[in-house]
Parts: sequence; C-alpha cells; structure tokens
Amino acid sequence: MQRMRIALTLGLVLSVPLHAAVAAEDILLKTALDARAGSVERARAFADLRAVATEKSISALAAFLDDPAWSYPARSVLEALPGPAADRALLQALDAVSDETLRAGVVNSLGHRRCTEAAAPIAKLLGAGSSVMTEAALNALGEIASSRALEALLAYQPTAALTTSWADALVRAADSLQRRDRSNAFKAYQLVVSRGPDAQVVAATVGLAHLAEDPVWSVVDALSSKRRPRQLAALALLRAGEFGPALTEAVGRSFGTLAPPLQVQVLSVLQDRGDRAAVSTARTGIRSSDTTVRAAAAKLLAVFGEESDAAGLVPMMTGEDDLAAAARLALSRLPGDHPTRLLLDAFHGTGAVRAAALEVLVARGYRALVPELVRPELYADENFSGPAANALATLGTGRDFRAALELYRQFPPARRPLLDAALRRLATKDSDAATATAAVVAALEKLPASESGSLYVLLAAIGGDAAFDALSAAAKSAAVEQRKAALRAFGNWRDTQPTTFLLERARDDVDAAVRSSAVRAATNLYSKSAFGGAGAGPVAALVPGTIEGLKKTWPLATNRMDRNAILVALRGLKDPNAKALADEWEAVMK
Repeated sequence: MQRMRIALTLGLVLSVPLHAAVAAEDILLKTALDARAGSVERARAFADLRAVATEKSISALAAFLDDPAWSYPARSVLEALPGPAADRALLQALDAVSDETLRAGVVNSLGHRRCTEAAAPIAKLLGAGSSVMTEAALNALGEIASSRALEALLAYQPTAALTTSWADALVRAADSLQRRDRSNAFKAYQLVVSRGPDAQVVAATVGLAHLAEDPVWSVVDALSSKRRPRQLAALALLRAGEFGPALTEAVGRSFGTLAPPLQVQVLSVLQDRGDRAAVSTARTGIRSSDTTVRAAAAKLLAVFGEESDAAGLVPMMTGEDDLAAAARLALSRLPGDHPTRLLLDAFHGTGAVRAAALEVLVARGYRALVPELVRPELYADENFSGPAANALATLGTGRDFRAALELYRQFPPARRPLLDAALRRLATKDSDAATATAAVVAALEKLPASESGSLYVLLAAIGGDAAFDALSAAAKSAAVEQRKAALRAFGNWRDTQPTTFLLERARDDVDAAVRSSAVRAATNLYSKSAFGGAGAGPVAALVPGTIEGLKKTWPLATNRMDRNAILVALRGLKDPNAKALADEWEAVMK
C-alpha cells in the first residue's frame, strides 16, 4: 500500500497508510474550523495541518485570511502546500482582504512561496499604503526574485526609513538572478552601492565582482575606493581567494596607493590566505614609513620570506615594539644560511642589537653558537648575561655540560646562580647520570668547600647512584658547612631514596646544626612524596607513607623550628589522620 510521511503533534515522523493521512486531514480541518473548540486545540490543529493538508482544504483555509485571530495560522498552512492552487487562493485574498495588516501578511506569504504571478500586483503596493505594507511588498519582491520583481524594485524610490529594506530586497533578488537576468542584477548592485546602507553595500560589492567582466579589476577598484563598506567587501573577496593569485598580484600593484591602515589589513588578509604571490606585497610594505605597515609586512615575510629578505629585517629587530617582535619572528623563520650570517655579525656587536640577534639565533636553533656561549667574557655585560645563560640552556646538550661547568667555576660566586638553570638542563638533557656526576665531582675538586652548595644541588637534580654516593661522602666530611650544604642538597632529591641516610645523619652527627639540616631535608622529601610529582594536591594513596616517614623524623627534631616544619608538612597533607597527629604533637610542644 502506498505510504507517506506525516509529522504528528509530538514532532515525530512516522510512515502511515494514505487513508490514515486523509482521515487525519479531515479531523484536523474539522477541529480548526470548529468555533466551539478551544483556541489551543484549534491552533494545534492548524499547526498539524501543515504536514497533511491537500488542495481540498484550500477553500476552507482561505476563508480565514481576513480573520484577525486565525489569518496567520491559515496562511502558514497555505505557505506549506505545493502546487498553484494555494498561490491562487492567496492572490485572490490579496484583492479581497481589506485590513492592511492582514493584507501585508498575505503579501508575506506570497513572497515566502516565491509566487512569480504575484510580482505585478505586489509591485503596485509599493508606496501605495502604510510603511508596513510597503515593507512587506519590498520583502516579498526580494523573495520572489523574478525579473518583473527586480524591475519593480529598481523603479521604486524608497523613503529614508525604508532604504534598508529596499536595498536588502534588491541584493537578494539580484543574487538569485545573476545567471537569468545578468543585466538587471548588475544594475541592482550598482544602485545599492550608490544609495544603500553599509551592510547592503558590502553584499552588492561582492555581487558586482561576481558579475564583472574583469572581477579582479572590480575588487581592486572597491579596495581603492574611499568607502569603508566597499573596502571591507574587497578584503573579504581577497581573503576568500576566489580569484586566485591574479587578484593577489593586482592588489600588490595598487598597494602603494592605499592608506596605511588599509595596507595593514591587506597584509593581514594575505598572511591568513597563505598565498605565496603575496611576498612581493610584503616587500613593498617593509619599505613603508609607517611602522604598523612594516610590522604587518614582517609578519607576512615570516610565512613566505626568503633569504634575501634578511637584510631588510635585521635593522628592525631591536626593541620591544610590535615591529621589532615581527622582524625577529620573520628572521627566525627565513630559510638558508644568509640570515644566520647577518645575525652572527649583529651578535658580535654590542648592546640591544646583540641581545636581539641572540634571541633570533636561539629561535633558529643555531647550535654552532654554543662555543661562544661558554666564553666567560661574554658575560661581562650583566644585561646580556641572563639571555646568554638562557640561550646556553636552550641550545646546549649534554656534550656541552663540562664546558658549562668550567664557565661556572670561572664565575665569581655571587654570579654563579645565573647558570644554575642552564646546568640543570644540560646535565639531564642527553648525558647519562654517571657521566654528569663525574663532571660535577671534578668541578667540585677545583672549588673551595664553601662554594660547593649549588653543585651539590645539581648532583641532587642529576640523581642516580653515583650522585647519591658523592653527596653522601660530602655529608660525612670533616667540614661542618660542607656537611650542611650536602644534606640541604639532599632535600632536592626526586624521591625518598636518601631518607634513611638523612635520618641516620640526624641521629649520629655530632653537630646540632648538621643534624637540623638532615631533619629538614628528610621532612622535605617525605612531604613531597605525598604529591606524587603531580603538584596539584596530595595523592590519597601516598599520604599514609608520608605520615609514617614524618613519624620517623619527629623524634629526631630537637629544635622548635624543625618540629614546626614537620607540623606544617602534616597539615599540608589535608588528611584527618595527619591533622590529628599534628594537633597531638603541637600539644606536646606547648
């Protein structure tokens, strides 16, 4: 049996027999016509009729078109009906309905159905009634979008209040008629460009470009105009890339005639486009006297630039403004060796130019610079030494670790912390722990014991058995300060491996300050162990082990400061058992 799909009240779509659909139409129409039925029930019946109504319901529905209460529901059913019969019913109502608001609704429905036969009678309504009727007529003609409808729109002279509706209708009709009535569509776009509001001028400018015999010229002409909406349309077409490299090249030829703010926008669009043909425009922009244009051009060269562009960018790379940042970005991405050679020349200069060159060489990953970065004289300038140390950390590898250690040894003690981060990175980059430890031990032998603290911390960062043995030996040395420094360094170990040794030192060392250092280091390691390296918060499964470790540490804490550190560690665990223990111990301290 033939089947059809109907939408029921709940919005579900089901397959039902044809006789059921006919019955549904009859029942729904009867309810919709029943003046005794409730308004909600009748409104629902009209809504459901949209899915099942046929031509046999048209005459009954048409009777409601001049009813203020039910005109809209009836029109909504007629709008959904296929075939010309519904058009005829609405056209008859256009003459029969006297209320202007209801008549405007009929006009809207004819427009919604794109009834071409309605274009002529609707065109007669332009300016013949209220603004509500005129606006409905404009909208309907824009929807109908036949040649007759477009001609009526072209002939109409809108008031200021209706200019937007008129221009919008012209654009919609012209968009639909680009292939069928090219001449009138072109006239419509031109009329909107000359008289329309900004939003419609943008749309009309795009339409003109699609109809123009020379679309590239059309876009360039819009870009070069003084009207902002036309410029925006041209930028949109340039961004879309519809007219390919030909448009990019044409825009480049006219680039010098544009105002700087527009030049910046063009360069930004070309950068987003990813069109290699834009590189010549970027080279024009890089010579501009306007810094914002030069910055935008440099950003474009960062995408498409070549070796030869380096010479123009190097003089711009110094400073903190957007231009300098863009020049550095471009130089960091240019291919080939020539940019590197120019940057090396700048690096061997002084001051801000040298710092900028260093930044870019690091961004280029120029590892051949490392031998320069381990020369002590490079760090004579305190303003440059920080960036140089960071560059060493970035470009260096484990193979450069010994040279960096030697540089560290030659630094005055007060300036050695500058290299701490670089040493930690190099020690753990790609050299094994034993090799790195041997290098640190060799460096320690050349330093006074009083200057060994930072290298002990470095050993803790390296980790492994060799580093553990070296720190343990230092923690048992005859010199008190050396023992204290080694034990403090153990507090930076990555796990709890040293805690047994630390508790032993806390118990057995003859010096109270050394014992205190051991207690503090053990407290720190146990406390860190609860966080599992995540840093977000204590891990519940690890907290019991931390509590047990701190219990071992507590009896060895003989001064108030060390005990307070343990209490703080317990409370930091956010655990009720740890808090109870901290409260108990604190009460004992009092």
